[in-house]
Amino acid sequence: MTAWQRQRQGVARQLLLFSISVLYLLVVPYCQGFAPVSHLCKNGPFVRRAILLQQPVGAGVAAVSAAVVQQAHCSYSPTLLTMSSPNNNNNDNVNSSYRFDITKAVFDLYSLRQIRGDALTKYNSLNQSEPLRINLSALAAFILAVTPLLAPELSADGSSLTVPQTASVLVGAVVAAANFVRECQRRDRQLTRLEKELQAVNLTIRRPASLIADAPYQTRAVRIAAEQQKSGLRVLAIAGNAAQLTHALQELAVFGRRLTQANCMVVAVPVNYGVDTVPKIVQQLHLGRPPWLAQAGDVDQWRAYLESLGSDGNNNDNDDDNKSDNASSLTWFGLSAGGRSFGSGTTAPIWLQMLGQHLRPMTVLDQDDPAIRRAGAVETESAVLEQQVAFYRALTTGDEAAMLQICDSAAADSVSAVVKAGGRLDAWSTCLEDGNRPANMKASDQDVTVVTDSTAISTCIEFPADLAGATLLAVQTWVQRDEEGGWKLAQHQTIPWADQAAAGTLLCDCRGCVTLVRAPDKRTFGGLIG
Repeated sequence: MTAWQRQRQGVARQLLLFSISVLYLLVVPYCQGFAPVSHLCKNGPFVRRAILLQQPVGAGVAAVSAAVVQQAHCSYSPTLLTMSSPNNNNNDNVNSSYRFDITKAVFDLYSLRQIRGDALTKYNSLNQSEPLRINLSALAAFILAVTPLLAPELSADGSSLTVPQTASVLVGAVVAAANFVRECQRRDRQLTRLEKELQAVNLTIRRPASLIADAPYQTRAVRIAAEQQKSGLRVLAIAGNAAQLTHALQELAVFGRRLTQANCMVVAVPVNYGVDTVPKIVQQLHLGRPPWLAQAGDVDQWRAYLESLGSDGNNNDNDDDNKSDNASSLTWFGLSAGGRSFGSGTTAPIWLQMLGQHLRPMTVLDQDDPAIRRAGAVETESAVLEQQVAFYRALTTGDEAAMLQICDSAAADSVSAVVKAGGRLDAWSTCLEDGNRPANMKASDQDVTVVTDSTAISTCIEFPADLAGATLLAVQTWVQRDEEGGWKLAQHQTIPWADQAAAGTLLCDCRGCVTLVRAPDKRTFGGLIG
């Protein structure tokens, strides 16, 4: 073969490689599920452009630009896109052949599986540069892998690459291929998470009815996505047997006032029990009509979704063992006002920690908010509130004798655990010194939950005078050893509860206080949803 022939062959291979690369870059981004939308309307490209340009609002797929949709003569909903004639505004009579369900599964070339259409659309709108990164990684891996084969055709003397050159090129190909696989796996995980979130916001709930209504809940069930778009609702769903739900609702009732301020609804789903299980638990706990507790709209739909979370989170050989474990554990997940999951799992989390990180108040907190008194146990609540007032008086004035009189003599386990782990315990004599104590701090919006005859928990909002714009959520645990001794403070804890929050949290008992530095906020707790 002459040099001229070798040169022509090399040019041909280069052109072939260039053509394959260009086709790959041009074709793949349009094979992500957008093209099938173009046949929906007479002006299909307008619809496709509208879907591509949508932005996330609330929990589901964002609203499409009304002007673009009107120009395409189409009506849009989060799950259905239909065609209508310009002279016909009645979409109820539209032929089913003109309907397009955007939740229909679409094959994704990068994750190599079927993906919900709305999940893929939303993900691509939020990660527009990702396909380019994946394509470039694949292209780099391919070019580097074939470089040793093309080197003789590209060199003037027809010589091949040396051994070090070949090794370096192949290492580069492996690195690019590994990056390609990593990006594809990350995309698959994010799409799986997004699919689960979109399934969650399509569940229905019944909000609590007004106090004058006959039924405790509204008769009309509404989608979570609709409520989130309307009012920025947050949702905390819990599922388990009667005993697990009773324990969880009893703990959450302590923060009922704070859940309302955070615009969060708790949805309790009984597993393998009747739909009247939750009302019986509410009656047993004497909760009345809690404004923070919603009812599952379609219990079977909720159970199916929660069961799918458990099965997806246990992909190993011990499926029977995992199913039994999940059946005996409390399953939960939380949704932010934007429809994103901030946590999920099969073990009950620390509710106070969740409030501080993901359920901060959405209402205005004021220093003059009065104490909240619930119906029943009026004498007990009044006694605890009086002790709470005395505690803050001693805390702000530095009265150590009064503080020791208010505190219980037993050490709190949480404080002891911090000390055992290496934390520093400051005695009350140190905490109440001038410059250390929170002088002029205000406490408001107090409430009390009587857990048992000998245990009560109070919460309030603290307004430190030296931290402008910061608010703290304080929780006190009170015990009564005997009726003559009255209520004693077993533990006092504060957490930052505002965007402009304090630097850490405080734990106190009869010995003094320990301070925990505030860790960076987690984007998510992870868990079953991701």
